[in-house]
Amino acid sequence: MKAWKELELAAPWPRLALGLYFLVFGVLKFAGGLGDFGARAAERFAGTFIPGGAVRGFALALGPLEIILGLALLIGICRKWTLLASASLLLVLLFGKLVLADYPMIAFYALLILLNAVALAVLPFDPCGLEPMMKKKGEA
Repeated sequence: MKAWKELELAAPWPRLALGLYFLVFGVLKFAGGLGDFGARAAERFAGTFIPGGAVRGFALALGPLEIILGLALLIGICRKWTLLASASLLLVLLFGKLVLADYPMIAFYALLILLNAVALAVLPFDPCGLEPMMKKKGEA
């Protein structure tokens, strides 16, 4: 098997892993009650310079945003822009954990950002998803 063919086999996995992560954690935010999640987030950031209203608003938008990103990554639509959006979201989440000095989660988000970078780097070799299928259909 040629090396580029093996890369095609490996390329979808980082994107799919990120999609699954975002989808599951977005759904879990609804399971406990989105309002409760926002209140708990605002409580955690109470002693920081970030206003509680901003934290609460972001927390309320986070669940739906994660679900949308997760589905888009899993389905494979607008893959480059979705990966860029997910990297931006992960940077914001990393910033929040830096403010809280939550070191295990800082390392976790850093690894997710690295996984996101790998997904972007191998994206030209990723043959899976709705976007590549639509391109092939247009070429035929």
